[in-house]
Amino acid sequence: MDLTAWKVRELKVSSLSLDPQNPRIPEFGAAPTVRQIIASLIKYEDVLELAKNIVQFGGLYPSEALIGIEDNGDKVVVEGNRRLAALKLLDSPEMAPESYVSRFRAQKELISPQTIEKAHVVFAPSREAAAPLIVSRHTRGAVKAWLPGQQAKYIRTLVGPDHPIEDIAKRINISETDILKNLRVDTMLQVARIMPLPDQLREMVADPRQIPVSVVERFIESKAAQHAFGFQFDGDGNLVGDIDEGEFKKGFTRFLIDVLKPVSDGGIDTRTLNTKSDIQNYLNGLGSDKPDKRKKGVFTSASLLSGKTASANAAGKAAVAKTAAHAAPRDSAYLVPKEFRCTAKAPRVKETFRELRRLKVTDFPNTCGVMVRIFFEMLVTHYLDETSKMKLLVQELLKKKTIKTPNEYHPSMTEMMMFLMADQAIIITAQARKVINRMVSDKHSLLSFDDMNAFVHNIHLGPNEKELRRLWSMLQPLMKQLMV
Repeated sequence: MDLTAWKVRELKVSSLSLDPQNPRIPEFGAAPTVRQIIASLIKYEDVLELAKNIVQFGGLYPSEALIGIEDNGDKVVVEGNRRLAALKLLDSPEMAPESYVSRFRAQKELISPQTIEKAHVVFAPSREAAAPLIVSRHTRGAVKAWLPGQQAKYIRTLVGPDHPIEDIAKRINISETDILKNLRVDTMLQVARIMPLPDQLREMVADPRQIPVSVVERFIESKAAQHAFGFQFDGDGNLVGDIDEGEFKKGFTRFLIDVLKPVSDGGIDTRTLNTKSDIQNYLNGLGSDKPDKRKKGVFTSASLLSGKTASANAAGKAAVAKTAAHAAPRDSAYLVPKEFRCTAKAPRVKETFRELRRLKVTDFPNTCGVMVRIFFEMLVTHYLDETSKMKLLVQELLKKKTIKTPNEYHPSMTEMMMFLMADQAIIITAQARKVINRMVSDKHSLLSFDDMNAFVHNIHLGPNEKELRRLWSMLQPLMKQLMV
């Protein structure tokens, strides 16, 4: 591992950002705020005790440098978030939840401000470059180990179209088999969060500290369970179902409820699901909750998580807290967030997406603007063609006498978008719908479809990085719906 390009800097703690992608943070359903991150680290990761240790020692240990990256001007600490949170709270106790403020204030009085004002940060060239060191520290005992669900969540962030599993395995020194197991676990934990569970259980599922991940892993790796619930995994650890979606949800929801119950109340654990016969006995005892394999269907983890169906959307709305609109997470210098996947079947749409995600918006804003406009129209057209709704749109335009003949006529972007926004099959939040409707109908909107057209056709008007990131954030909920 070549560290010669890594630079060491001493920086003010106030200038450093906590990492919203930290796998220790539970799923909030949206990009977490700084206060949410801090509250979670205090509650679950012993940050108060760590702050006391820092006070007792008189600062961080000299050998405990943080690891950071430069992310669009932000200095984000990707390793050492517990330590950074402790330092921030000793400097500003008011950042803590109300019940902890007085305790951090008491610790602040015991240490000189100068000793916690700055920290040494080793800057890696990128998240990918820092990954081997981070994984090693958290899986081989150097620091507080990740829980299985936290490890699975982190490994998911490393794998993508440009970062195949075999390359990641070599980089972080974990076998491809183990990486795939982590990906399968992360997939099922994501799916678990949108199941129709009671609020209290949904909160438990969202937090890998509370859901027994080892039980989930044992169950989903069982061929008997996969057969009974009508699913298997593809080569990237994604879920592929060959049963009615509702039947799968019925069975998987029951399994989750049993996992989260105490064993004394009829719950299950690794002891009750210790052998193949144990798992088969459990499946035989599901009664009416056992999926009916006679009801055929097709679904994937991507379709479930996208909320493409009404039932998935209803569960997703219940699982996601209402939050203000926020920008899509940034992926280093690139426009497309790392976690965003293009699952559309059309080869050219997929190829265009792969090319777009390789463009650095910091270096090529004009090219990114043109490519976003092209990719989005291709995706909209593909959706309308695949669902046979393009013919309905053309017929509608004929009735309105907008066009005289349907032969060789392709609707404009505005016509297609107005049609889409009236389509009840498009299920997005009211907030996202309002934003996109404004883009379609209001030329004076902050970013309208007229502006997008100008990216291609107007030689005097081009987007900047900030506008493109905002545009992607606004369109992303709809794009997920169009992946067919």
